[in-house]
Amino acid sequence: MKKYIVDRLLFSMVGIGIIIYIWFYQIPVFTFIFGFMAVLSWVGLCWRILILPLDLVHGKVEKTVYFSSQSQIQEYESFRRYCFVWNFHYGSNQKISLLVPVSIKKEELDLIECPKKNVPIKVTYYRYSKILIHWEEQSGINTENGFVC
Repeated sequence: MKKYIVDRLLFSMVGIGIIIYIWFYQIPVFTFIFGFMAVLSWVGLCWRILILPLDLVHGKVEKTVYFSSQSQIQEYESFRRYCFVWNFHYGSNQKISLLVPVSIKKEELDLIECPKKNVPIKVTYYRYSKILIHWEEQSGINTENGFVC
């Protein structure tokens, strides 16, 4: 997770630098348009890091879910590493997508251990940024009658 945070912070600093450059050194007519576009694109790309301090104040969330699929593979901006997004479902048709902030090489993408489908999984994640902290399969749960063995 450290490399993910460092990558996003570096990317944010470059974005802030570009925004400052556009704001102070460009033609005044285009300043607002380009500045607004730059701010929107960096907020869209770095929204998880921007709200992470709020998550650190409010704490983590634990939930029992079921793994659905892996939906995205995202490349880091500063490193030649990858992370991905997992989809989970729980309750009656409720879904959640969590970022798995691993730092793996392209060659290792096929070797990553995904949770099993239709097995209860206890996940710990940040509520607002949807960053997965920890996951583990719940052993000893009999799903037929709901009793713990």
